[in-house]
Amino acid sequence: MPTGKISGIKKTYLLRSSAIICTLSALLFISLSFYFHKTQNEWFYLFCMFCGLHQVVKGALYNTDSSSYFGSTLVTIGILLLTGIYYNIQNKECLFLFAFAISSLYIFIKYSEGVHALFAGAYCYEGIILYFFLLKKINLTKFLVFNSFLLFIFLLICAIILIKIVKRRRSYV
Repeated sequence: MPTGKISGIKKTYLLRSSAIICTLSALLFISLSFYFHKTQNEWFYLFCMFCGLHQVVKGALYNTDSSSYFGSTLVTIGILLLTGIYYNIQNKECLFLFAFAISSLYIFIKYSEGVHALFAGAYCYEGIILYFFLLKKINLTKFLVFNSFLLFIFLLICAIILIKIVKRRRSYV
């Protein structure tokens, strides 16, 4: 039976201390970022990283997949885009899709929700296609064809789910 304590410490106290630690760490790293790099916009990704870390802690304490998903998305956005800034990666917009893919994969592994495995695959597929399109490796027609293929698969999965729901309702009648 779940209680509101971990090792005798209330979860709310742990969450508050996490908020304080993440806030102070974010302020420290953001001020260091402004001091050392005056031209980059890395302060926002540092802020995302520490806010996401707090949400991951909240998700772990209360075993909620929504906080874990939101937090892991923010953390991976922060990590991937800071890496993109420091290594001067072209087309950093694609990294957002890969961040969502990694977060969906994390939620699939931690909470065993199959729909997040589909999301991870779709985000990764879309990120790769967008990256090739932005590098001019594929033209607009191929980009739209590949996206139409993804849309077709999505509609097919929705139709299968709808058929299963309708069959389940009719079996109760």
